[in-house]
Amino acid sequence: RYIGETGVVRDLNLEGEILPGGSKNMVGGVAGENNGTVENCSFSGSITGADNIGGIVGSAPYSEGSSKVITNCQNIGTVLNSGYFGAGICGSCDQITISNCQNYGAVGGTGDCAGGIVGAVYASATLTNCTNMGLVKGKTNLGGIAYSNKGSVSSCKNYGAFTLTKDTGTVAADGIVHTNEGSV
Repeated sequence: RYIGETGVVRDLNLEGEILPGGSKNMVGGVAGENNGTVENCSFSGSITGADNIGGIVGSAPYSEGSSKVITNCQNIGTVLNSGYFGAGICGSCDQITISNCQNYGAVGGTGDCAGGIVGAVYASATLTNCTNMGLVKGKTNLGGIAYSNKGSVSSCKNYGAFTLTKDTGTVAADGIVHTNEGSV
């Protein structure tokens, strides 16, 4: 499922189980890839995939001149990723504003780099007024709001716990952002 640059998904509440075939990448409760606007949407149930898995959107990738939005959305479902970037709202995002979103579901699984709201926040992305209440689980590299941030994270809160599943080597989890190269 793909949302184009002029696409708008609004006031949609979905529930169910999402078990994709194929690569199992870029999977979300509302859309696998967002290049438009997602507003006032929610997902409850479970999503299982590999990389870029989100309760609302799997990925919001870089796109020249694009301006994407996810606002006032909630994930109540379980998001299980076996690879990189599992998150309650968006697996990985660039050139997007994510605001006023909440995650209540458990996020992560057997993979790495999970975040309560977003897995990876790239340079042209902004997160504001988001809250994570869900468990964030993975081998290592976990963040209550985001695993990594190269953009901007402001006025976000994490009340969720962490479960690290790697038993040797370096393991790390941080309350807001695990790896920060942007603004928090």
